[in-house]
Amino acid sequence: MHLSSPAYFDYLAVARECHLTPGQLAALEAIERREFPDDQMMFELHMLRLLEQIRAGHLKLEELLPSAG
Repeated sequence: MHLSSPAYFDYLAVARECHLTPGQLAALEAIERREFPDDQMMFELHMLRLLEQIRAGHLKLEELLPSAG
């Protein structure tokens, strides 16, 4: 879960545009954090790219979080 503003990439702005709930955002963050536990820049970059794909309609939130559907 995000504790402060992103240091490298403002993925939270895109998350707001996607109308994600705090729980959905936290679940996506947990998925990406497992991939990049020690690299904040890569974590934020991948969050941004993931959320941009959701915003563009290329990826459905339900595909990533089955409980979101």
